[in-house]
Amino acid sequence: MPDAAIFTAEERLPIEPTRSQPFLDLQRETATPEHWNGYWADYAGIAKKYRPRRILEIGVRFGYSAICMLYGVKKNRGRSSLELIGLDNESYVPGSCALASTYISTAVPNVLHQIRQWDTQNGLPPDIGLFGLIHVDGDHSHDGALRDLRLAWGVLQPGGITIVDDYKFPDIQRAVALFASETTRLKFQAHENLQGHCYLQKQEEKNA
Repeated sequence: MPDAAIFTAEERLPIEPTRSQPFLDLQRETATPEHWNGYWADYAGIAKKYRPRRILEIGVRFGYSAICMLYGVKKNRGRSSLELIGLDNESYVPGSCALASTYISTAVPNVLHQIRQWDTQNGLPPDIGLFGLIHVDGDHSHDGALRDLRLAWGVLQPGGITIVDDYKFPDIQRAVALFASETTRLKFQAHENLQGHCYLQKQEEKNA
């Protein structure tokens, strides 16, 4: 029997735009039903499924995906302990970290979060800890993406998931392929949506 998928389209959690005005306010482009019911719903759905206590996002911009992941976790009853750390070098928009923090605070209140201007190509902040869910959406060059993947894996707890965005990009695909070839205890899944995702799960060590 084949291994179960890490995540499927049936597990999506559609975002409710009419109930999330702050999320609508942060849009800098026209959102389509494919965003609400597919691409963003994938972030919310996988977060709801795996219920991480701590989430790391590499590449935050205005907080689209961060809000979706937090929204998904919060849909689980009894999940009170939740923390998000976001790192972004603000290469797209200066000051975007402060904006993202404001949007997150309004759209998903009472969640501990820290959005920092930080270039992960120089490494991660010290003593950052471990995470159950990590979103990699930073440097999109082959070398940059590969570096972010290696950094993320080092702080991903066993059983945790790394979401890699923009998997349709050839440089991202090549970086993932090289990373997978050098990494043990890894489960891989490509997932079709508006931008293309792939999921990397760190497998638990088996008892000898």
